[in-house]
Amino acid sequence: MLGNKSTWSNENIQIPGCVKQRDEQPVITDFVEVIKKDLMINCSVAVCAEFSCDNTLMKNERKFYNITGNVSSGWIEQTGLRAAVFQLVSSASLDYDKSKSVQINTQVEVYEEVNLTKEIAGGVIGGLLLWALITAALYKAGFFNSQYTWVLENAE
Repeated sequence: MLGNKSTWSNENIQIPGCVKQRDEQPVITDFVEVIKKDLMINCSVAVCAEFSCDNTLMKNERKFYNITGNVSSGWIEQTGLRAAVFQLVSSASLDYDKSKSVQINTQVEVYEEVNLTKEIAGGVIGGLLLWALITAALYKAGFFNSQYTWVLENAE
């Protein structure tokens, strides 16, 4: 959660083989100014879920955890930014050795939706004006005059 909006589409993220311990509350309450300055979303400004995974690993044994989720866009409005690139920070730590930790950064680009109404209206009006100018020039040059009346006048 960031303020009163969720950062994830699914708030009930489950990690196979792990148990959700608690939700870590942010230490910074005025998150808007911090996000505008750093463009980073982490546990200091957002509520973070803490999971515990108990495993015993033998020598040269590996264990992989695949954590996936969809980022919601509802929280972006709270920042007041129309366009920005945010870093969403996820971190993991190992109990057997606190000096080892993993940090994963996810880059999110937010763009303002392009409004092409002015360009379309300008193109239509400009096209109509160009058509009117070409028509006026052709009329002035006599392009639209009938050849039949000219033939009748010269035949007499």
